[in-house]
Amino acid sequence: MLPPKTTREPAWKKQLRADLPLLYGEIALVLMLVKPETGKAVMSSAEACTDAWISLAEKNVRVRTLLQNITSTSATMALFLAHLPILVTVLPVDSILEAVFGKGKTD
Repeated sequence: MLPPKTTREPAWKKQLRADLPLLYGEIALVLMLVKPETGKAVMSSAEACTDAWISLAEKNVRVRTLLQNITSTSATMALFLAHLPILVTVLPVDSILEAVFGKGKTD
């Protein structure tokens, strides 16, 4: 009798499973500078968000391509991530969060 056939995870999925949590982690670290609770929420949601994105990417090749482009190591992404801490300190984060989530304490 033959052993059960094992299905290997596609390379794109393995790569996203590795890269997306790192991206969420980088975003969370920057957010922790100005909104610690928001940064912690992003960090704690990274795995669930990764799973949700991968599930959608399995069904939609455009989403898969977008995620692969976002997470691929490129000079443009490195440049953006290097400037993210500056952007967070310059942008009116409180006003943006209030506009999105309503008035009141955001953390």
